[in-house]
Amino acid sequence: MGFYHLLVMAACAMLVVESAPTKRQAAGVPDYVLKYAPVVYLHSEDPYMPTDLQVFLNNTTPRVAFAEVPGPSKPLTLENVNQLGDTVYLTSNDDVTKDPTWIKGTRPDANGKTNGAVTAAVIVTGTRGMATSMRFT
Repeated sequence: MGFYHLLVMAACAMLVVESAPTKRQAAGVPDYVLKYAPVVYLHSEDPYMPTDLQVFLNNTTPRVAFAEVPGPSKPLTLENVNQLGDTVYLTSNDDVTKDPTWIKGTRPDANGKTNGAVTAAVIVTGTRGMATSMRFT
């Protein structure tokens, strides 16, 4: 193989490397979450997309055994929802079998971003350094 062929192959290899997709990494997410947490792919025809957390909180009520519980002042926010006990469930205010608009979420754009919607990563450190992580983007 001549020098010219090697030069052409090297140039092509550089183009492939330069055009390789870049990996997006959210700030503050531990590397092990990105490496090992399950990845959920959204199908373009699926009507249910990631829901903005505040929209979710606005449409739910804290309950235990189906009874509303006293808690932080309404509306619930990301700042006060942690004041609820660990036996409390957030229950939809709407009949979810009727597909309320809010439950369908926000469709990501072509870059995978849910513009105008705050989605989440939940990382809970457990005993002996074990962690549970779920990532919603």
